[in-house]
Amino acid sequence: MSGFEKLIREKAYQLWERAGRPDGRNDEFWHSAKQELEAELAVEEIGRSLDPTAEAPPVAEEKPSPPNGKAAPKRKRTAKAG
Repeated sequence: MSGFEKLIREKAYQLWERAGRPDGRNDEFWHSAKQELEAELAVEEIGRSLDPTAEAPPVAEEKPSPPNGKAAPKRKRTAKAG
């Protein structure tokens, strides 16, 4: 189950409980929950696209590994002749 499906399931359960836990309306609550979540995501996306100062979510940077898989030795600092 994807993360979005899990959110739909949790939202559908909340809607079902608020409605008094009626029998036989599983699909109705699933579709309602999906529509609500998709609408929330769309609003967030529109808000980000309209706000030029909004920061993009951070992207994890990966450091390239050396070709042999070993870390390069550290260099010693030497005093400058002057």
